[in-house]
Amino acid sequence: EEEARARVAGGDIADTAATRDAMVKIFEEWSNMYNAAPDSLQNRGRAGSQVLIQHIASRGFMQSDQSKELFFRVCCEHAVQRAHADGPAASGSGAEDETRQGSNGEEGQPEPTSAPSMHFAATDAFTKLVVLLMKYATDKVQMLTRALAAITKELTRDCELKGVQFNQRPYFRILLNLLMDVSAPDSHFETVNFQLLSAFCNTFHTCNPLRVPNFAFAWLELISNRMFMPKLLMVKNQRGWLMFQRLLVQLLHFLEPYLRRVQLNESTRLLYKGTVRTLLVLLHDFPEFLCDYHFSFCDIMPIPCVQ
Repeated sequence: EEEARARVAGGDIADTAATRDAMVKIFEEWSNMYNAAPDSLQNRGRAGSQVLIQHIASRGFMQSDQSKELFFRVCCEHAVQRAHADGPAASGSGAEDETRQGSNGEEGQPEPTSAPSMHFAATDAFTKLVVLLMKYATDKVQMLTRALAAITKELTRDCELKGVQFNQRPYFRILLNLLMDVSAPDSHFETVNFQLLSAFCNTFHTCNPLRVPNFAFAWLELISNRMFMPKLLMVKNQRGWLMFQRLLVQLLHFLEPYLRRVQLNESTRLLYKGTVRTLLVLLHDFPEFLCDYHFSFCDIMPIPCVQ
């Protein structure tokens, strides 16, 4: 207990085994509370939520940016591990269904039956905990920024560690849940909507396919999602245009070596089709955006890429 409360210089929490155990214990307490009755907890469980937040604060886990990031990273790591470990035991559970809204507002397709079974109760509880802490935080943007930084670091570490065995689905679920919760109409977030979208934009920049190639399909789905792309491009005074242009440029830079060869394998072909569909949506809904930045896009595309 005393070790878990240890501080390093500046009031930060020491990253010790005892500290991590304490963080996991708090997360499990919240996960059990949320998954037992998620609807009633959201509607009538404010007292329980406040007690949990006070518990987190009393342990010093919200003391500084470093402490917040450590807390979110430990919780994210544990939630992803639970998604893998709980999958076989929860086969057929509703929480295992990963069907979400597609990039253009259409219903997404469930994962193929050959994909490893996963259970997303813990990851869903994690994203709800982040949103809950945001609602009670004085600086909501900073809270989300720390959470996204932790998720991105854990995603990158996991990808480097597992290589071709890396599974993008838990991280896609976490980021998509956060994006949809934060972008939904909510009085807590309306005044800082652009800043929240900017935080997601910076996160997508950090984990772009050039840096995390094994996350490319989930990344494309996220940046083209109806809760992100159109909302960012419709911000007043076109403040989100340059941000999204940077993301598209990163995507085209990633695809350029494959497109230059003309011969595409199946996975690259799917990513290419997804990119073309995203560009077609932009051409239909935001033609001015493509006109303004067409030089930067065309400069990257190889000559054989005539479509």
